[in-house]
Amino acid sequence: MARIIAALSLIIILECGANVCAADPVRTLTFKNPTAEKAAKDFEDDFQKALATYHRALESARKTAAGRADLEEVNKIDAAIAGEPTGEFSTSSANSARKSFESTLKRLSKNTARDFTSVLKKVLTEGGTEEAERVNDVVEKLSSIKEGGSSKTASAKVYAEKDWQNSGIEVSVGDTVSIKAEGAWGPGTRKWLGKDKWEYLEGDADTYNYVVAIDGKDIARCGTVNEFTIETAGELSFKMANYGNQARRGDAKGALSLKLKISNETFVDDTQDVIRKLIYGGAESSANKKDGKTSSPDSTNAKPLNTTATFNLRAERDWQDTGVFVPAEAKVTLVSTGTWSTGVLQDDKKIKWETADVYNIQAGIGGAPCGKGGAEWEFVAKTEGNLFLRLAHFPAYKRKGDPRGSVQVAITVSK
Repeated sequence: MARIIAALSLIIILECGANVCAADPVRTLTFKNPTAEKAAKDFEDDFQKALATYHRALESARKTAAGRADLEEVNKIDAAIAGEPTGEFSTSSANSARKSFESTLKRLSKNTARDFTSVLKKVLTEGGTEEAERVNDVVEKLSSIKEGGSSKTASAKVYAEKDWQNSGIEVSVGDTVSIKAEGAWGPGTRKWLGKDKWEYLEGDADTYNYVVAIDGKDIARCGTVNEFTIETAGELSFKMANYGNQARRGDAKGALSLKLKISNETFVDDTQDVIRKLIYGGAESSANKKDGKTSSPDSTNAKPLNTTATFNLRAERDWQDTGVFVPAEAKVTLVSTGTWSTGVLQDDKKIKWETADVYNIQAGIGGAPCGKGGAEWEFVAKTEGNLFLRLAHFPAYKRKGDPRGSVQVAITVSK
């Protein structure tokens, strides 16, 4: 039964976003003037529609992150759904939703400022001085919202006779990279001119392309002018396309000079905050409040203390959401049975199966690791959130071997 409850808890968390299950706050941006009141109501409706679309996209990204046990990303998405500033996400789908939401808010701000400017004239004509001041305040605050973003330039030189060349130029997820290539190079192909004379063929990047990669993975094949979006953070590397064929000839020559512009329309978290405060006066959703304080989005799924559950922890998976909510300062006790393996071959060319006393369990809450232990251990949570578990040192074992098997973990949460 405990295992069923834990599984159902996980389903609830995945299917119900942090704000989806919350009651909407009450609009405080109200007016006696009918025209101003209609504009305020339309403003709220458009904001809520944009917010709902954003949350649906984030919920989809959250399921993907939870499916691959990305603890940090799950918590960041939860924070975004709760309306907290988060910065960039690590997944392209969440970042795409974030950019689209930001663009929508900027358009909404611009259009609403224009609408309230028209309303202001009408309110002033009808003699509503006090309401006119409030309308003007809306216009000024919405007009203060500017486009956010950053950009930088960089340069690199790529030689035809070399394999992958690391530029040291760092890029982040969501960056737009524009590159202009100048110069000439050639793969070493020769043209017969007669009388024992040969001419090495050269051309620009449109004639002989170059390839861009991050961490050994090709991301673009480019010509003289190219633009692409980064989906994986890292450093850019370059080489001539089909370099392997040219290297066998051994006579590729020439180089290209690359001029790069790297831009990112960074999400301005204050935009949503400005709009929320205008419409709701800074009010929080009642479903996200507890004892007058705003709680974590996961706290809507909180269980009473002395919670018990059982979770089947698999060795071959990274961070796994147990579906068990842990309040801050609660004691978590983990007792495991069974054996699993790191999948790393021993001297006898066989894998070794051991309990958690040998191959430990690592725990994490709120995006931060909480330590590791054996078949029976406990820790005190420093922050609240869902409990995630994995085989300790999983990334290293995954690189070296093939983790396999599982252990049954009895989880107790208490004060």
